[in-house]
Amino acid sequence: MPAFVHSANRYRLFFDETGNGDLHAAKKDPHQRYLSLTGLVIRQDIHDAETTKQVSALKSNIFGKENSWIILHRRDIMSRKGVFEVLNDEKVRATFDAEFIEVVKALPSPVFTVSIDKQAHLDKYKVWQFNPYHYVMT
Repeated sequence: MPAFVHSANRYRLFFDETGNGDLHAAKKDPHQRYLSLTGLVIRQDIHDAETTKQVSALKSNIFGKENSWIILHRRDIMSRKGVFEVLNDEKVRATFDAEFIEVVKALPSPVFTVSIDKQAHLDKYKVWQFNPYHYVMT
């Protein structure tokens, strides 16, 4: 039987990307030139006891308790559609931004972002191109 590892000695790793792995996307749309991968490493006990409560409070405060289940994806937040439509109100959006910044400031853990300029990668490596997702993970 595996030994129990206390949550203060376990870590959670969250990743999310902005952009996509299509190396040729920038030729079709200059807004797709970059791929970024952001990671957050957080001790599980802190995540479970503090961060989850802070994020839940933010979501309930802005979107209502009935919508505390939502996932905060940048694309959805920026589109301001559906449950995120409340962010069309300048005051609500300012409150959301301020509260979100406070959640991020309170994170007691490293956050890192790795980005690749896919067009520059294509220009430099004419014959062989490393997969952009593999590149940012490496």
